Amino acid sequence: MLLLPDHATPISIKTHSRDPVPFTIMGTGIVPDGVERFDEQAAKRGGYGLVEATELVGMMGKE
Repeated sequence: MLLLPDHATPISIKTHSRDPVPFTIMGTGIVPDGVERFDEQAAKRGGYGLVEATELVGMMGKE
């Protein structure tokens, strides 16, 4: 299972941006990284770092 927003909308600019978005993923082969909140700041401390969209989709195929 993968959960993420479709785009960032920073309050400071009040519109969509191309900024990275946080994601949470679970399933067989996915190693927990200890992050317990779902926001941009917590995601920056996560074990996955910045992940390109194609890599993220590829992670969904792990079994």
